[in-house]
Amino acid sequence: MFVAGTPRAWRCHCRPRNVASRRPPETIAHARKRRALFCASAQDAGRGGKELWPKSKLLLDVRDAVAFERCHVANAVSFPLRELEQRAFELPPPYTPARIVICGESIAQVEHAVLFLTAKGWQCDVRECLLLGTDEASAFSRFKTETGRCTAVVWRPNEFLEQLFSSGPLPLSAYLRAEQQKLTEAPVALDLGCGSGRDLVFLKMHLPGRWRVMGFDNHSYALERAKALAQRASVDVEVCTVDLTDELQAARLPKAHLVHGCRFLHRPLLRHVRDHVIHVGGIFIWSTFVQSAESARNMAPPYKEKRVLAPGELREMFLVPSLHVQYELIEERDGVFLTRGVPVPATFFACRRVR
Repeated sequence: MFVAGTPRAWRCHCRPRNVASRRPPETIAHARKRRALFCASAQDAGRGGKELWPKSKLLLDVRDAVAFERCHVANAVSFPLRELEQRAFELPPPYTPARIVICGESIAQVEHAVLFLTAKGWQCDVRECLLLGTDEASAFSRFKTETGRCTAVVWRPNEFLEQLFSSGPLPLSAYLRAEQQKLTEAPVALDLGCGSGRDLVFLKMHLPGRWRVMGFDNHSYALERAKALAQRASVDVEVCTVDLTDELQAARLPKAHLVHGCRFLHRPLLRHVRDHVIHVGGIFIWSTFVQSAESARNMAPPYKEKRVLAPGELREMFLVPSLHVQYELIEERDGVFLTRGVPVPATFFACRRVR
């Protein structure tokens, strides 16, 4: 079964300064024990030889950017504490086995990050947290270090899109490179309902040559995060605030050679894209929620029927022979999305326009 665990446009609705008010009840003994573990981690960091931090463990360095550039553990990810809320969508999905280790300057800084993340469903490995304090040379003596802005990349696009570009019956990178060579103008890719921009930025990074990549969403705050993510990835994308459920606004979408969408559904929009947006030879990639075959209602959002496909609905919408446009199937899968830690049935669909 195909499992797509990366949530779309994850958003925090709380501020770090209010995390303490949601702190789970604990005894004084528990609090002291955790502080002792933090301190022990700092002492351990000053012993032993140089080790390379394992890539299997996500190390978030929550110090400010200046301190990170001065020196940081190799393979660490720069995530300044003040940016933690707005960049949390870059982390692996919450409610999964992935564990996070925090690196900070003080117990208060590390504890702040741990409380914020655990309140949102992430697992933090308290025993391995690194406390640097003022004696960075001693604290860094255990692990190999680096200087400068170089930081590991932790965010990922949705798994279906990533796999289509690397494998499958039609590896998209090679196909789109060949298609681009036939064109005189820059080809266009659209990410509809792009949210915070992981798939949008991935497309720009992996499409060959001079592709123009555009993201559309009605949430301006999410689009700001998308622009910031593109800037950190050193790529240029265009974002537009558009209500894609409005037929007049959707009608102004440009013609495109690739259209992508994930965790978003508006049937009139899909029919418009099918008939009027995608060029001949263009690719359509869509993954979203589908009705459960075992129960009348999914166990987690979305609950409304208008946001959930019927089984096989995309196939019927795009592959009906009587249409004046014609598409051929590239790949179709059934799987799940993780929503609030709960598996929700989903469909993953890709096709190519041939007429």
